[in-house]
Amino acid sequence: MWKKIIALFSAIIIIGVGVYFTSYYYNKYEEVNLQGLDYRNYLNLCDKVSDDKVQLNWIYVAAINVAENDNSFLGISNEKIQETAEKFIDKSSDKWKVLSFNEVVENLNLSNKIKKRVFRYLSGIENHASLENNSILNDEQKSFIKKIEQGACENYEKYGILPSITMAQAILESDWGKSNLATKANNLFGIKAEKNYTGETVTFETTEFYNEAIQDKFRKYDNVNLSIEDHAKFLRENERYTYHGVFDANTYISQAKALENAGYSTAQDASGQKIYAKTLIDVIRSYNLQLVDSEILNK
Repeated sequence: MWKKIIALFSAIIIIGVGVYFTSYYYNKYEEVNLQGLDYRNYLNLCDKVSDDKVQLNWIYVAAINVAENDNSFLGISNEKIQETAEKFIDKSSDKWKVLSFNEVVENLNLSNKIKKRVFRYLSGIENHASLENNSILNDEQKSFIKKIEQGACENYEKYGILPSITMAQAILESDWGKSNLATKANNLFGIKAEKNYTGETVTFETTEFYNEAIQDKFRKYDNVNLSIEDHAKFLRENERYTYHGVFDANTYISQAKALENAGYSTAQDASGQKIYAKTLIDVIRSYNLQLVDSEILNK
């Protein structure tokens, strides 16, 4: 009798231990563990590797790194991140090309187990980095980005201004769509109505010449997409933007710098250094707007 009871308890213990370790390894290798993920570091290193010639997607690099590193972001070196980022760039010609995520995964000759893990992390990180899950933005700001994203993408196809640049400029110049010009005239970029402008206008008080207050006319639009398109046309029609390489830029960093060099804004810091490009770049990175560029540039 006692032997049967002992045998039964032994079987229960063995099964319990087996279930525990099965659960432990399942949780370790099947769940998405984002502890230790520093997206800013991934973004900076991917931008460094791209050398302003292509736009890399840091999420792709991160998904591969963590899957290969035993489901952990801890201990992944900057050198490893850069090494993985390099695998996405085809440098066989003067014009660099970005390889697709699937191409790189196949080129790595990963086991089926690791491949499944890579795609699981891809989905998990994309969800984590999505606009909906951005903890920095409030609902009003998320709504504004959604409102202008499609127009910004269509604008790139037609005029060559990267979506992230258009969105960042709209955020800065319209205060997230809350400025008087934005709310009353759908004018996101403060474009004035010149004497030969025949469209609808609105008059606002503005400051010119040593803070002198004057009444000035600004363009009024039926919707924000028309404002976005008009802004791109303004840049295209002014030769200085072409001359300074705005439309030759392949990344948000190079296009932001080109806009600054062309004199789009004269904003300076206390020491007299130009800050417009840096401000645009900071906005784009803070809200991961460059991910929209990656999708549209590399499709």
